[in-house]
Amino acid sequence: MRPTHRTLDKLNKDFDPFPPGWEMVYVPSPLASVPLKNSLGIATFARASTANYTDRYGEWQTAAIDEPRFEAEGLLVEDEVTNMCLHSQDFTNGVWIGIPEILGQVEAPDGTITADNVHVEAGTVEAYQSILVADEWPYTFSYYISNNNMGDDNFNQYAIWDATHSTWIVPPTSDYNGVGGWDRKSIYFVTPLNCAEIWVYPIYTNGQTGTFDIWGAQLERLTFPSSYIATAAATMTRANDILSIPWYGNMPGGSDPFTVVIDFHVPYGMSPDPVDSPIRALFNIHTLVSGGGGSDDITAQFFHGTDNMYIKWPTRYIETGIKLIPGKQYRVCLTYDSHTIGAYENGVHDSDSVPSDHPEGEGDLIYIGMEKKTYDGLPGHNLFGHVSNFQIYDVALTATQVRTL
Repeated sequence: MRPTHRTLDKLNKDFDPFPPGWEMVYVPSPLASVPLKNSLGIATFARASTANYTDRYGEWQTAAIDEPRFEAEGLLVEDEVTNMCLHSQDFTNGVWIGIPEILGQVEAPDGTITADNVHVEAGTVEAYQSILVADEWPYTFSYYISNNNMGDDNFNQYAIWDATHSTWIVPPTSDYNGVGGWDRKSIYFVTPLNCAEIWVYPIYTNGQTGTFDIWGAQLERLTFPSSYIATAAATMTRANDILSIPWYGNMPGGSDPFTVVIDFHVPYGMSPDPVDSPIRALFNIHTLVSGGGGSDDITAQFFHGTDNMYIKWPTRYIETGIKLIPGKQYRVCLTYDSHTIGAYENGVHDSDSVPSDHPEGEGDLIYIGMEKKTYDGLPGHNLFGHVSNFQIYDVALTATQVRTL
């Protein structure tokens, strides 16, 4: 039966789009908006080398020079890194000492037929590469392995040997992952005092017979593995990703209020050791400083062995309670009302601070997922993660407005 007009009138009268406890919140349009899920928008991107990544569909890709890398979580932003391993995809090369029997090549994670199918008979089989290093520095060694018929009985192991002092830095440890298919193993360690040479072992078997596939060895001076860098007879460096937007037209001038919003994700957290941790920045806004204090930068960054985010404003550091947790999706908001700085994590207010100096505004590039390094003024200290959204408002959003973003 069709409802009568009187019935419809009653339904419309009883309908309340905003029931008790709800409120309508007005949020102004951002002055600058840079969605970074699959395009750059108004941003400019540069990288002086090719770089590998996994696209949003899980397929391995190699980006050309100056081509951005969009993964499932957003735009990948990494700093400059060098792979110190030679012949990273060829374990038959003489640079690898103690080469095991290679039955042939199989399909590697990047889809090429370049991975080595390794066969070992009973008896310990070792394969290592000797690399010169700096002492008391962090390194990560990584490689890709496919188990094939390996069991969970330490059939193959990885290890790091201090060749200077003839002792293990990382003793032989099983690399069995319990599943089939390719898996990337990564080993973080710090070189001992006066250590000048190490041996990295991606193959160290324990006396059984079997086969497995191996590919893509990488040693880098980081506390975690970055995207893979292929090498041959020489080390190779992947240049840093540089993402920016113009200051003019996208940032309020003087000491006017503003809000910065950034959505990001990191696969790896910070090292617990302050000496080891790289600076990892979210953004960088250059500015003049009130009172004739010259010029400096407003940044948000994680650094110095702490999980907490710091705000550099412009001549002091302000610690927040926002912690860097790997795998977590973040929306960090920084508000400024010409007097107080507010920090928010995923819509929740974290802290307020009243600085002694204030920005006065200056035209320059605004860097996203990185900052200008203080010692050379060049872009760097990249996030080593994904940025999926960046916005600037020409007002200081309220806590209610931030919560509704």
